[in-house]
Amino acid sequence: MGAAIVIIAIGGVGIYVVSQPTGPKGTTTTSTTSSASSTSITTSASSTSITSPPPGVKAAFDAHLSEINARNVPAVLNDYSDNALVRWTGRAAGLEGNYSGVGNIRLLYSAALSTAEQITVTPSSYVEIADSSTQETVTSTLTFTGKSSILGTFNGTVQSRTVFVYSSGAWKIQNESWEYKVFNVAASGGATTFPEWQKVGPINLNRRSTDWLHNFAWDFGGLGAAAIVYITIAVLGLLLVRKIRQDGGENQS
Repeated sequence: MGAAIVIIAIGGVGIYVVSQPTGPKGTTTTSTTSSASSTSITTSASSTSITSPPPGVKAAFDAHLSEINARNVPAVLNDYSDNALVRWTGRAAGLEGNYSGVGNIRLLYSAALSTAEQITVTPSSYVEIADSSTQETVTSTLTFTGKSSILGTFNGTVQSRTVFVYSSGAWKIQNESWEYKVFNVAASGGATTFPEWQKVGPINLNRRSTDWLHNFAWDFGGLGAAAIVYITIAVLGLLLVRKIRQDGGENQS
């Protein structure tokens, strides 16, 4: 009887029946070899990596307050990005307003720190929130004390919110909001004597006084006031010269 070859494939498993002439002549032996094919499955899990912001925001915030305490206006300005926005609200001693850009921020700090003989700003709380890999927001309650040639001794509290952005290897302030909750001063009058006056920023018509004299001082301050003084002095001088001439003419007659 002739040798038979049977191949059965079941689910990837091959059974091979091979006829080999290993026995006596005219006989065959059958060897069965089982071969299993394996399938390799590689599972790759895609993961989203959230990059943490670079360190250093706390140090930048502390340095900013230290520069204010030192009344170092150029150093303070270096903490801001070119298009930064600073907003002071609440009881800010006449300096309330929005200050956009380094130029306007310079006016704000020049006015605020120029008359301060000393100032100390201290954070009593600090909360840091990572908005993105290049932006962080710091909220803090600030207490301040100091002495001014105009206000006398002063103290108060501020609720601050500062947005830092990481650019060119450094943290810069993009947006800063100081809400003055308390501002106590020893000197009476001062900033409240002329509430319509503003040292910086555009004129706020809502701050104009009902007193015409205050408005006159506001509208004609600066060069206008100086011109009035010089004109008055010139007129008085002419009147004095005329009086002297008249008296001299009468004496000669």
